[in-house]
Amino acid sequence: MEVQLNEYSESLNLSQEQKPKFKEITKRYGRQMMKLKESDKGRLSKYNEFRSIRKNKDAEMKSLLSNEQ
Repeated sequence: MEVQLNEYSESLNLSQEQKPKFKEITKRYGRQMMKLKESDKGRLSKYNEFRSIRKNKDAEMKSLLSNEQ
């Protein structure tokens, strides 16, 4: 996961201020996805929760990143 975070940091040309926020957001939503994957919820329930998690992550990332990134 650390390697992937570093690759994203470089490809997005993140500032020193953005890097810790980006890392925190990515890890938080990664933990949520792992928890969802390991849950015994039904397929439809998992799908709906996945979409919700993804939507929330995208909104946070959009507020962190500039239009060029």
